[in-house]
Amino acid sequence: MATSTRATSGGRSEVGIQCFVVEETGRVQLSLRRYCEQACPGPSPFSYHNVSTVIGEAPEKLTSEGYLESLDGTVDRSDPRWPSSCVCGYAFLEDDHWQVNQHTIYRRPETGDEWVDRELPPGAIRQASWLPESDAGPLGKLLLRLPAGGLDWSVYGPSTTDDGRLGPHWTITGQLPNLSASPSINAEGVWHGFLRDGVLDPA
Repeated sequence: MATSTRATSGGRSEVGIQCFVVEETGRVQLSLRRYCEQACPGPSPFSYHNVSTVIGEAPEKLTSEGYLESLDGTVDRSDPRWPSSCVCGYAFLEDDHWQVNQHTIYRRPETGDEWVDRELPPGAIRQASWLPESDAGPLGKLLLRLPAGGLDWSVYGPSTTDDGRLGPHWTITGQLPNLSASPSINAEGVWHGFLRDGVLDPA
């Protein structure tokens, strides 16, 4: 994760995060998931019984709407790679949920580094064709991974008001990855800062 140090007007130095573009590889990571809505007493990080096992990669297959095709039901339930129990010891039942999950794999072209979508580092900018047209801008439908909470910010999307209504859009200038946004970005309770010339600076 690239960073830069900037001096503030008060003489302090704060570390900013340099943004960069990632592109889809056309591959997905596959995992087998079992879960049950019953409360889990721990030590699972989830409040319910939930376990996934990564089983490899596969070519990406999309629907006509641009979404990943469901692969549920494509791996036989007798396959020993399916998780059989939760970390708390609960043994999954036949009627509990079976899912074949897919996570898009992205690559940073200039370094060759790859991540699945949920593990993208802060500063990663990617195209997100599934976003609504209200989130489209001159450079596409862009998501930017923020420095905390694993949250994505829709670069051209509308803001949200305190009462949950859609508010105004940000003013975006520059070219990828050196974008600037006005006003600041406030993911309330998670991260608040500025996007200036491709660098995410804390407020």
